[in-house]
Amino acid sequence: MFNKKSSEQYTGISPIVTIEAIETLKYNQVVKEPNPFHIAIFKELDRITQSAEKPIAQAISKYIKINARILLGIRADIVFLLGTEKLITNMKKSGMRVLKNFHLL
Repeated sequence: MFNKKSSEQYTGISPIVTIEAIETLKYNQVVKEPNPFHIAIFKELDRITQSAEKPIAQAISKYIKINARILLGIRADIVFLLGTEKLITNMKKSGMRVLKNFHLL
């Protein structure tokens, strides 16, 4: 979530959120550094987000596997229907007569 773009520009969790640089004294010189408060907040948000996303990712993975199995089971039917639709479309384009009330689905 925290990304250093250049020596003076820092970004946070999204392009909308910017970690403002603050002026601080280092080796008797004024330098700009990212606000340590912002860094701490974004690190904590990153930790919380990562712990929350694991169960969500697992649920999505399970959902995809279940639904993919269903689609794989009817794959041949889907291929047949799409092929039939393509055939009917090509027949019409070629000027061949197709039953007027013929509906594929």
